[in-house]
Amino acid sequence: MKQLINKNFTLFASGRMISLLGSGIQNVAIPLYILRTTGSGLMMGTYAFAQLLPQIFLMPLGGVLGDNFNRKKIMVLMDVLSGLTSLFLAFTIVNGVLSIPLLFICQVFLSSFFSIFDTATAAMVPEIVDKDKLLRGNSIIGSIDSTTFIAGPIIGAAIFGLAGIRIV
Repeated sequence: MKQLINKNFTLFASGRMISLLGSGIQNVAIPLYILRTTGSGLMMGTYAFAQLLPQIFLMPLGGVLGDNFNRKKIMVLMDVLSGLTSLFLAFTIVNGVLSIPLLFICQVFLSSFFSIFDTATAAMVPEIVDKDKLLRGNSIIGSIDSTTFIAGPIIGAAIFGLAGIRIV
């Protein structure tokens, strides 16, 4: 496969795609699980609100952090914390101890990590791409963002519908 612009950009774009796709899958599957489990649209809506609230407050902080600290370290740390939280959720599912309150708590953390990740890393492209390739790099990242925002929920709904929350 031909390298996308340079090695660092390829790693960044690939990591961003995987992270956003996973978030998209999880962000649709868990509300569907809540709806299936509780039968309550209100509970599902409350979960969506719990998912959105940290983003409202933390996205500005993520931008400040990204401007003042190493963006790569922020990106890696937020992805590691998100991964650990997701593994914790998987552990609770496998062991049959998953609960709706636990989902809400974990979602607040996941949404917080994503808010900081997304805003802190949004400005990374100019740091890893030569000026003459910046337009192409931004276009590729924009395409990845758009594609994952569409594909993630579709894949998440399909996996949940076909195999349930354990596979998600």
